[in-house]
Parts: sequence; C-alpha cells; structure tokens
Amino acid sequence: MVAALNPSWNESITDDQVDARFEQASTLIGEQFLKSLDYYGNAWLPARDIVIKGLEQSRSLDPQGRILHLPQYCPFKVSALTLCLLTFAGTSVRSGARTRHCRRNTLYLIPG
Repeated sequence: MVAALNPSWNESITDDQVDARFEQASTLIGEQFLKSLDYYGNAWLPARDIVIKGLEQSRSLDPQGRILHLPQYCPFKVSALTLCLLTFAGTSVRSGARTRHCRRNTLYLIPG
C-alpha cells in the first residue's frame, strides 16, 4: 500500500515530491492505525471479555471445561486462541442463546 507511493526505479522525482509522498504515506498509515485502534477497543476487547466469562463458566457446563457457551455472538476464535486458554483438542463451542438459533463450532487445538 505505502510502497505504491514510491517512485519507479527510473522515475525522476524532486525533493518536494518525495516530501509530498511521505506526507501521503504518513496520512494513510495514520488512518489505518486509527481504524485498527477503533476495532480493538470497540470490537475485539469486548469480544475477549465475553470469551473470558464463557471460559470461567465452562466447567459448570462440562466437568472438563470442553463446552464454551457464549450468551451472544462474538468473534470468539481469535480471542480464545490468542488468550491460549483452550489447551485441549476438540473443544466444542456453542454460541448464541439457548434456543434453536444456537450455533455450534469446534476448535481443534494441538497441545504443545
């Protein structure tokens, strides 16, 4: 993305043009950073909190803690893997309310 702002190998460019392209690159990366920050603050961290609560309650559903019930939809797989809290293979994951609209997913993790 930023590399596209670099001049071609055979393109003549002035110092002012280099500075202008640098400003474009800085603006582009700054905007992307703010979008990422917004995502992590407003989407990923709240989803992580839901996953943590589900993990804390998982042993009440299954003595081995293999079932993760999430009371609402959230992007759970990245949170669960990132937290490294699920260290057993074949974890059955149930997300959604306890109705016919539940979703079932399985995470296959290889210990070690």
